[in-house]
Amino acid sequence: MPASKFSDEALRTAFDAGRPWRDIARDLGAGYSTVRQRAYQLGLRRPSSEPTGSKNTARNRSWEAKHPEKRRAHKAVESALVCGTLQKEPCRDCGATNVQAHHPDYSRPLLVVWLCAPCHAIEHVRLRHQE
Repeated sequence: MPASKFSDEALRTAFDAGRPWRDIARDLGAGYSTVRQRAYQLGLRRPSSEPTGSKNTARNRSWEAKHPEKRRAHKAVESALVCGTLQKEPCRDCGATNVQAHHPDYSRPLLVVWLCAPCHAIEHVRLRHQE
């Protein structure tokens, strides 16, 4: 087993305190993957349903409950990208390649327009002014 530059006790203490993995890695001066791998070797695992410290978890769940159709559309796109039935295209407006899916109609979840973040924000401003 390779020697680590942090103590197992420090890792256990931070884990038991419920600290997020990225914070633990930063505090221990080690890489994220190194910390997670050592934690796995030590049997330190969090149940998947346990929050890992995200301040947005409750807000995300609240949004999902209020917008089930949007959530289904987002998950459909995510799944289609993983399966390969949908592929990202360059931004419709500027041609950038780092894009997000914009849903003009959430009832048709796989009909998306690919926009970069700045163009996506502009599109939403434009849509708000049309209402």
